[in-house]
Amino acid sequence: MRHFLLLPIILAICVVTNIVSESRATVSLSKLQADGKYIRNKTGNTVTLKGFNIEMHGWAYGVWCTYNGSKWSVSDESVMVDDVRSMNPWLLQSEDLRKIQQWGANLVRLQLPHYMFEPISSPGSYYDWGFDQLNAWITDAATRGLYVIIDLHVPYGGRQYNCEDTACNEGKTLWWNEAEKVYTRNLWEEITRRTKHHKNIVYQLMNEPYPTNAGYDNSAWWALAQQLINIIRAQGSDHLIVISNPLPNSTPFVKLADTNNNLAYDFHFYEPNKFTHQQAHWINPTYPNASYPYNDQIEFIGHSYDLNDPDYTSSTNWVRWEEHFDDTEQLSHQFNNISFNQATHIRPTYGSWNCSKTLSFDNAELYVDGTSYNLNNSNFESGTGDFPVYWTQWGNNSGSSFKATWAQEITGNKYIEIPPTGGQTQNRVVMPEESQLIRLPSSYNQISVASKVRGIYQRYDGQIGANLFGLDWFKQTVYDKSKMKEDLTQFILFRKNNNVPVMCLEFGVIMEAEESEGHLQWLDDYTSLLSQHNIHGAYHVYRGLNNEHKSFGIYQCWGKPAVECPENRQHLFVVPTLDRWLDKRSLHSLTPINFLLLFE
Repeated sequence: MRHFLLLPIILAICVVTNIVSESRATVSLSKLQADGKYIRNKTGNTVTLKGFNIEMHGWAYGVWCTYNGSKWSVSDESVMVDDVRSMNPWLLQSEDLRKIQQWGANLVRLQLPHYMFEPISSPGSYYDWGFDQLNAWITDAATRGLYVIIDLHVPYGGRQYNCEDTACNEGKTLWWNEAEKVYTRNLWEEITRRTKHHKNIVYQLMNEPYPTNAGYDNSAWWALAQQLINIIRAQGSDHLIVISNPLPNSTPFVKLADTNNNLAYDFHFYEPNKFTHQQAHWINPTYPNASYPYNDQIEFIGHSYDLNDPDYTSSTNWVRWEEHFDDTEQLSHQFNNISFNQATHIRPTYGSWNCSKTLSFDNAELYVDGTSYNLNNSNFESGTGDFPVYWTQWGNNSGSSFKATWAQEITGNKYIEIPPTGGQTQNRVVMPEESQLIRLPSSYNQISVASKVRGIYQRYDGQIGANLFGLDWFKQTVYDKSKMKEDLTQFILFRKNNNVPVMCLEFGVIMEAEESEGHLQWLDDYTSLLSQHNIHGAYHVYRGLNNEHKSFGIYQCWGKPAVECPENRQHLFVVPTLDRWLDKRSLHSLTPINFLLLFE
């Protein structure tokens, strides 16, 4: 009976809800201004930005461009332009903005590719239709009370440049090609000129810059970012500007200068990657069916190197190289007092120090209390046996990193070779990837490492170089909410020490984790930390456009063209968890049924 008595109240609530919704639809947003670690509107009220990423580049990924050795080109650019122009209105519609606003968000981050605004073949001759579409989205978002982050997600030659051909050197050309830097600076000048009249916008200079992927120091990004800030300000814009930290996402921020003191700093969060990206085809290995809390998180403890034994001058003869250690106390003493009492995993490490000639290893062996973990003969090439082999090689030459090369069979043996450096002094190491670590027993007394070695070890100055022979040590931990908080600490401290706002404009879990344990727990743990520490954020992603089968989208579009794809519900169950993060309080979240439940 009391339910019938409540019907007038329910109707009144529905009326109020409509009024609330309509008032939101006509809200007038003001420009945002950084005020220390806070962001405020023109009335001085604190604004916390929370919302969703809108993918606008993935549907074209890997289709259009090839690399001819000197410049970007497309097989049929007119087809691409027609496709982009016809697809863009579908990517973000008024109904999408209404739904996002209804969920309680106040932000959309538009992941924009440069080819929406300019031809790849002639950058700088801009498309009016691209800017018209952008301005239409911004205006539509404003009527919903939504701020818009203009994210240059794919700059010319930038990290996520859409190239089918691996010869494109994806994401590298921007850092060494001065012309492409000019294209990027000019495009930001044009974007600013054509959008600065809007009040509900924020500029994000570039998504996930990655200069070290091209062998450059991160200072290359900070220098370019400072130039882009200056260009935006020179156009008379005083809008909030967001600067991303370079990959990997744990890279520390650098505070930049701004005449308007209106900067914020963005990091992305997908830890532990083996859980959030499980089965993602671009991750190797794919780590299927990982759960959260993640119980196999591996943390590096330290290196243990012997740089004195042995020295070789022969380039043709194989020599057995061997060390053994009786207990962890001796290990600690031998290798710079590194603590091994928490070590759960180990891997051998071989290399040369300050050398410029060839170094080869074969038949590597590691024994833990007599248990053998061998890398002999076919194991080097096939990756089968006790210790699957996928070796990496690093050096200190301009921050470069590169794979070890496979050599031809010599007298029945396969071997890994560190190639000559071309006369440059180099620190070089060959080691298995983290995914091929050897698990240690709970206790052990003796570790022995051995290998057959051949090569010339000679420094560039003509002296005999030192050989590197050692172990890398790791510990296994549980990745849970406390570890999440620990990973956020450096960004929280940067905000505190520099008195600037920080944002996490990408976080999420791939939908393949939907079947695994802990998906919603991960999302709840992370969003609660964002709220607790007042960190602005954007979920990745509203609609997934991956044309294969892995995506982070709340909604997923399969196949091409996207305009023909039904909006199949794939990931929508995450929305109630996101509602708690968005702190949705308006009455329109209550249906008559769940409103009545309040009175049960």
